[in-house]
Amino acid sequence: MILAVEYCSPRRRRVPDPRRSGAVPSLRLACAALALAGGLFSAQAGAFSLGISARNVDATGPNSCSGCHTGGAYLSDIRIFPPGNPTVVRGAVRTLSVDVGTDGPFAGFNLGADGGRLDIVVGEGTRLTDQNDAVAGQLTHATVARAAPSVSWQFTWTAPGQPGTYTLSGCALPVDGERVDGAQTVTGDGPTVCATKTITVNAPPAFDSAAPASTPEDAPFDYLVVVSDADPGDTLTVTAPTLPDWLTLSADADDVRLQGTPTNDEVGVHRVVLEVSDGLDSAQQAFDLTVVNTNDPPAFDTEPPAGIQRGTYRYDPIRVSDPDADDPPAQLTVTFTGLEWLSLTNNGDGTWALAGTPTAAHFGGPFRNVLRVTDGDGAFAEREFFLTVESEPPVFTTQPVERAVEGQAYRYEIGVTDPDPGDRLQIGAIGPAWLRLTLGAEGTAVLSGQPGVADIGEHPVV
Repeated sequence: MILAVEYCSPRRRRVPDPRRSGAVPSLRLACAALALAGGLFSAQAGAFSLGISARNVDATGPNSCSGCHTGGAYLSDIRIFPPGNPTVVRGAVRTLSVDVGTDGPFAGFNLGADGGRLDIVVGEGTRLTDQNDAVAGQLTHATVARAAPSVSWQFTWTAPGQPGTYTLSGCALPVDGERVDGAQTVTGDGPTVCATKTITVNAPPAFDSAAPASTPEDAPFDYLVVVSDADPGDTLTVTAPTLPDWLTLSADADDVRLQGTPTNDEVGVHRVVLEVSDGLDSAQQAFDLTVVNTNDPPAFDTEPPAGIQRGTYRYDPIRVSDPDADDPPAQLTVTFTGLEWLSLTNNGDGTWALAGTPTAAHFGGPFRNVLRVTDGDGAFAEREFFLTVESEPPVFTTQPVERAVEGQAYRYEIGVTDPDPGDRLQIGAIGPAWLRLTLGAEGTAVLSGQPGVADIGEHPVV
């Protein structure tokens, strides 16, 4: 922009005293042209300054006015570097360096802000004659008149905690004659050169959505993350500095979502920290997400023998388990439905046994059998298996006599047994005509006879 400055004929002027009014020095500009140089500001820079540049105008030049300047010294140049209208974060402290060049003595320099806090750091060759701390966020100081080519100051400005746009105002006060410290009465014909610069305090982003406190196990979790920023045009980025493995943060053109499906292994409390940044400021949403247990059914850890069954059946141990920590194997119940000759027994160590021996009356199949394991909340699992019961063959308990002598008596006492209780045994024999089978008690018989000369040789016997 172009800032116009005028100066007129000598007259007494009183500069406002901030101690009395609390006002930031206003712009009182006439006659001389003042150009303000603009510039870019990096938010990461450690310092910024109010940029003012004023050049004196020759009293006889095209921008002069008759009688405006009667010959005293006046301000020729004031700069506060670097230039630019910065954006800063709340509470940021920035350094302002002020350079003033003159053609002669000058009264001092007033600097004020309508927010935040101004403090002097160093004033080269200066004497502080007025400092107003009573007005919040404002400091005013002046120097004694001196004839020097330039004077430099350094200030700090602390940004307020409230986002918004704030104005820094600066006035360099020339003098040609009377100078009264304290009252800041200035007599002279040089211009009072003032300028303002705006500083924006960034509005931090914020989370507008409320984080959920819990989610059930085995159910999909979906949290729509909503963020906002009061500064138009800010680009917001959401990240997750702390996140359990089962959760994923994703974003597209429309939504930011936190999603995942917890299993029984994730039951418990999980710390989650989300962060949103606009490039200058950031905000966090930290919360504890509790995965609430959903009762899981127990399970069988061993397989039952199935298929064709001959003789005694035994399924031991029957091992069961439950994924829920509050359902140990010893607190699980196993029941059985199936063949009546099978019995279920609790081993007392969290395992079970199923055993029994069929009789001839139980032959046949396949027969359906069902084992069921149940936890304390009533959840259960079943294991189904089928058995076909067959008879086991009888067994000879004696060794046959395999040698006979012509003309002599032959005798083989036969003994047999059957593993199936209740089976009725029948013994028979097929062989040469000179042998005869005589049945005895259950499971016994006698095979006897006397071979002749014609029977010499080998004879099959079954």
